[in-house]
Amino acid sequence: MIKPEMIPKIESIFGFHLYDWQKDYLLGKIHHRTGGRHNGNTFAYCVKLLLYDGDPISVKDLWKYMDELHGSRYARWFAGYCMEINTKLVAAGFKTRVEVK
Repeated sequence: MIKPEMIPKIESIFGFHLYDWQKDYLLGKIHHRTGGRHNGNTFAYCVKLLLYDGDPISVKDLWKYMDELHGSRYARWFAGYCMEINTKLVAAGFKTRVEVK
Protein backbone atom coordinates (compact mmCIF):
# COMPACT_ATOMS: atom_id res chain seq x y z
CA MET A 1 0.00 0.00 0.00
CA ILE A 2 1.29 3.43 -0.88
CA LYS A 3 0.71 6.16 1.70
CA PRO A 4 0.79 9.94 1.09
CA GLU A 5 4.02 10.34 3.06
CA MET A 6 5.75 7.97 0.64
CA ILE A 7 5.19 10.23 -2.39
CA PRO A 8 7.95 12.79 -1.58
CA LYS A 9 10.40 9.94 -0.96
CA ILE A 10 9.52 8.33 -4.30
CA GLU A 11 9.98 11.69 -6.04
CA SER A 12 13.35 12.14 -4.32
CA ILE A 13 14.57 8.66 -5.30
CA PHE A 14 13.83 9.21 -8.97
CA GLY A 15 14.68 12.91 -9.11
CA PHE A 16 11.45 14.31 -10.50
CA HIS A 17 8.02 15.38 -9.34
CA LEU A 18 5.07 13.16 -10.10
CA TYR A 19 2.07 14.51 -11.96
CA ASP A 20 -1.06 14.95 -9.84
CA TRP A 21 -2.76 12.10 -11.67
CA GLN A 22 0.22 9.81 -10.88
CA LYS A 23 -0.05 10.64 -7.19
CA ASP A 24 -3.80 9.97 -7.24
CA TYR A 25 -3.24 6.69 -9.10
CA LEU A 26 -0.55 5.53 -6.67
CA LEU A 27 -2.72 6.43 -3.68
CA GLY A 28 -5.71 4.56 -5.12
CA LYS A 29 -7.84 7.68 -5.56
CA ILE A 30 -8.24 6.89 -9.24
CA HIS A 31 -8.00 3.50 -10.93
CA HIS A 32 -7.03 4.54 -14.45
CA ARG A 33 -4.00 6.13 -15.99
CA THR A 34 -3.97 8.99 -18.45
CA GLY A 35 -4.01 8.15 -22.14
CA GLY A 36 -1.20 8.39 -24.60
CA ARG A 37 2.47 7.54 -24.48
CA HIS A 38 5.51 9.21 -22.96
CA ASN A 39 3.63 10.73 -20.04
CA GLY A 40 4.55 8.51 -17.08
CA ASN A 41 1.94 5.78 -17.41
CA THR A 42 4.33 2.85 -17.23
CA PHE A 43 6.40 4.43 -14.47
CA ALA A 44 3.31 4.89 -12.27
CA TYR A 45 2.12 1.38 -13.10
CA CYS A 46 5.49 -0.16 -12.15
CA VAL A 47 5.73 1.74 -8.86
CA LYS A 48 2.19 0.68 -7.94
CA LEU A 49 2.82 -2.92 -9.00
CA LEU A 50 5.98 -3.10 -6.91
CA LEU A 51 4.72 -1.40 -3.76
CA TYR A 52 1.11 -2.52 -3.48
CA ASP A 53 0.13 -5.55 -1.45
CA GLY A 54 -0.04 -8.79 -3.36
CA ASP A 55 1.64 -12.07 -3.99
CA PRO A 56 5.40 -12.02 -4.50
CA ILE A 57 6.59 -11.71 -8.11
CA SER A 58 9.61 -13.66 -9.30
CA VAL A 59 12.11 -11.81 -11.47
CA LYS A 60 11.66 -14.30 -14.29
CA ASP A 61 7.88 -13.71 -14.31
CA LEU A 62 7.96 -9.92 -14.15
CA TRP A 63 7.27 -9.60 -17.87
CA LYS A 64 3.86 -11.24 -17.32
CA TYR A 65 2.73 -8.14 -15.44
CA MET A 66 3.37 -5.70 -18.30
CA ASP A 67 0.83 -2.95 -18.59
CA GLU A 68 0.40 -3.00 -22.36
CA LEU A 69 1.93 -4.48 -25.47
CA HIS A 70 3.88 -2.17 -27.76
CA GLY A 71 5.50 -4.63 -30.11
CA SER A 72 7.41 -7.88 -29.82
CA ARG A 73 10.23 -6.52 -27.64
CA TYR A 74 8.06 -4.73 -25.10
CA ALA A 75 7.81 -7.62 -22.62
CA ARG A 76 11.58 -7.81 -22.23
CA TRP A 77 11.90 -4.02 -22.04
CA PHE A 78 9.12 -3.81 -19.45
CA ALA A 79 10.73 -6.43 -17.20
CA GLY A 80 14.07 -4.60 -17.33
CA TYR A 81 12.50 -1.21 -16.72
CA CYS A 82 10.49 -2.51 -13.80
CA MET A 83 13.63 -4.07 -12.29
CA GLU A 84 15.48 -0.74 -12.59
CA ILE A 85 12.68 0.90 -10.61
CA ASN A 86 12.66 -2.00 -8.15
CA THR A 87 16.40 -1.72 -7.55
CA LYS A 88 16.14 1.98 -6.72
CA LEU A 89 13.16 1.45 -4.42
CA VAL A 90 14.88 -1.37 -2.53
CA ALA A 91 18.12 0.63 -2.22
CA ALA A 92 16.08 3.43 -0.62
CA GLY A 93 14.58 1.05 1.95
CA PHE A 94 11.27 0.10 0.38
CA LYS A 95 10.04 -3.48 0.48
CA THR A 96 8.73 -4.55 -2.91
CA ARG A 97 6.90 -7.59 -4.22
CA VAL A 98 9.83 -8.80 -6.33
CA GLU A 99 11.56 -11.92 -5.07
CA VAL A 100 15.22 -11.74 -5.98
CA LYS A 101 16.85 -15.16 -5.58
